[in-house]
Amino acid sequence: MKSVLLIALLAVTYVYAAVDLSGAEFKRPELNASKLRLILGSKSGGDERLLSRTYHYVEGSHRIAHRQEILIRLVDYARITRVEGWPGNPDLELTVLEGGLGQSFIKLGYVTEENTFFSYTLDVYGVLVCDD
Repeated sequence: MKSVLLIALLAVTYVYAAVDLSGAEFKRPELNASKLRLILGSKSGGDERLLSRTYHYVEGSHRIAHRQEILIRLVDYARITRVEGWPGNPDLELTVLEGGLGQSFIKLGYVTEENTFFSYTLDVYGVLVCDD
């Protein structure tokens, strides 16, 4: 009896895992250099590389203002040199709460007005420092 139940549960799990999301609509914006809002740091040459690209989206809700923190944690031996962002809503601003340049993490915060959505694409650049 237990084996029949296990097989049934595995079959249901497989059906849910195999759902085709090709018709799903994602609202990720195109990265447009004219909308670039440099949040932290400046371009530097050398070993700097893109270490993280994330997209954050929260729909606007009737009579609700959103307050949220975004934590981007890199590997311990990474050091952030620059953070760039593209806001989907030009009125939004991010605030650095912790970490940042020279650290392996950055915590950003934002607050929206009521009925306003939040949309931001963030690129974190840095270098990998391997101490021998």
